[in-house]
Amino acid sequence: MDNQKELQEELQEEQQAGTEQQKEKKETGKQRGRKRLIAALLLLLVLAAGGAAAFWYYGQDGGKEGWQEVLHGDKTKVQKSAEQKAQLVIGDAGLSDAHTAYLHDTVSGSALRRLVYTPLVRVDSTKKAEKCLAKDIAFDTEAKQAEVTLTDAVFSDGSPVTAADVKESYQAYVRERMFSGVSLGAVVQLEGAEAYGGSTATSIEGIEIVDDTTLRFHFLEVSPECLDMLSVPVAKLSASEYPLGAGEYQITEAVIGKEILLAKSENTSLAEYPYATVLLKKAEKNGLEENLKNYSLDMFLTDQECTESMLKESGWHSVYELPEGTYAFIGFRFASPKVEDPEIRRAIIQAIDRQALCDTIYGEGKVPDSILGRGMGKPNFASILPYDKKAAEKVLAGLSETRKSLTVLAGADVGSQGAVDALEEQLREYGLTIERIEYSSASSEGLPEDGYDLYLSLTEDGTQNRALQALLSGSEEKAAAYEKEIGNCLKSDPLSVYRTAEEFFCREGALIPIHAGSRMAAVAADGSQEALLELLQ
Repeated sequence: MDNQKELQEELQEEQQAGTEQQKEKKETGKQRGRKRLIAALLLLLVLAAGGAAAFWYYGQDGGKEGWQEVLHGDKTKVQKSAEQKAQLVIGDAGLSDAHTAYLHDTVSGSALRRLVYTPLVRVDSTKKAEKCLAKDIAFDTEAKQAEVTLTDAVFSDGSPVTAADVKESYQAYVRERMFSGVSLGAVVQLEGAEAYGGSTATSIEGIEIVDDTTLRFHFLEVSPECLDMLSVPVAKLSASEYPLGAGEYQITEAVIGKEILLAKSENTSLAEYPYATVLLKKAEKNGLEENLKNYSLDMFLTDQECTESMLKESGWHSVYELPEGTYAFIGFRFASPKVEDPEIRRAIIQAIDRQALCDTIYGEGKVPDSILGRGMGKPNFASILPYDKKAAEKVLAGLSETRKSLTVLAGADVGSQGAVDALEEQLREYGLTIERIEYSSASSEGLPEDGYDLYLSLTEDGTQNRALQALLSGSEEKAAAYEKEIGNCLKSDPLSVYRTAEEFFCREGALIPIHAGSRMAAVAADGSQEALLELLQ
């Protein structure tokens, strides 16, 4: 790890001038004179066992976390009674059955996972991880097996959380995801998960119950997803009308497709929240003013096209722009003779004006400052490998003509074609040419092992770790180095494994993040905004 840090410091020193230039450009391009960073920021993010889990996050340092408030409205427009102020109301256009809502990628699913159903480990948007129901996590010498010891937590009925409850929760999660036709995400790394989801097994083979408070998880490969897999929400099933959790709240009433009411639990106290009850309310995507007026919402997440003026006129006090699970990037195939040298990969990255490329493809968009998650802090991709024409020219000018002709594996859709054209236009300045090869899949899973130099994805979901592993295929030396680095981290400090992966990405110049999808979250203020943000922390 000392060598990695030294290399990063060298890169940062060499490119400091380029870094400052890129920062200035970002402020102009990304914010368009209308967006400002704030110190305290609300975040709702869908991420997780491979894009499946979601959680609430409130960053104390807005600049570091990277989230932006795009509208600060007039809170005097919001009128709520004293009784209403005692309850937090969250609007969700995709409210589902209370028995399975926490397993779905919706606003209500996010809230339930945060407030009712606690996981073994929680991973936030910046890839910071914390233990929840897991008291201890110990990986074996090969880092393909983890023994997890549970805390002394109890469910809302006072009964202890046991290893059997955890295994049953994982099996319910897998069955529900497979039944809904949704990817298992990181849980696919668990031995026997797909077989159980496909009903060819009676239990998940890769989960072994050692005793009442200890489980052993068996993984297919060494990967940061071995940690992310531990974020599946844990519930006590079939014990009452609704599944029980170990969080601060419990479900007390529900009307399918209309509302779910949560009340504080008497037996659990993992956190102190200011609201006696939380109401998850079905709210239509359209009619912003009606949503605020008729439902007395404190928060509403919308995936529709909304302008700031529309939201302001509708009476919303604050509006935040939030990232989605979709993530566009360009990756290098490590085994390609043309880009096998990390110096060449890094030079190509520095040759690309990512913000300009993003704006050309999407009109306007946010360029991620790191590869695995937003706001990871230093070292991150944006600071180590900024747009730097001089540094790029120094390396690329000396390439042979053969190396200057690159092939890009990309989709056959219009968007992918436009992205390749925009990429080619930028690289032409350095004497590089681009040829597109069509690829029909929307995911990096199953990438061919040869025949291309770069891979373009505009629709990748979840962690970019899987994309890296696919791009490492065929380069045994690099694949082994990555596995060793990740394995050592899992054995010594598993909660920091994503930081280790990010360092590898940066050092090797593996991926070029060019866009992260985003949605709007509208928040109403009534004088208890501070308490609302505290709840969502």
